[in-house]
Amino acid sequence: MPRWFSRLSVLFELLRHGGVSPRLCPAIASGSCTAPHISNRSYGIDDLLNDFRVVLGVPKYRTSKPKKQTRKFSNDKLYSLKMNLVACQNCGEYHELHTLCGKY
Repeated sequence: MPRWFSRLSVLFELLRHGGVSPRLCPAIASGSCTAPHISNRSYGIDDLLNDFRVVLGVPKYRTSKPKKQTRKFSNDKLYSLKMNLVACQNCGEYHELHTLCGKY
């Protein structure tokens, strides 16, 4: 059994017992360690989906490289002008202020 599946089953059991693991009860509280009253109704798919709503909100597939490139370099992307360019005193090339010249 994969490691993630065993951790998921432990989390599932934790949710069934009201958020307190029966194994940790003596270490956590001195009060009652019994699980809350569970109805005779079986735990169905709808209940599982409601419990794991956050887990199912993550992306299911990786974003493809062309999609990332389109988002990064699309035609409707606005360019911003750099206002902090200065001419180098040694070579005459332009570079950003507070950076070293690339030629020296």
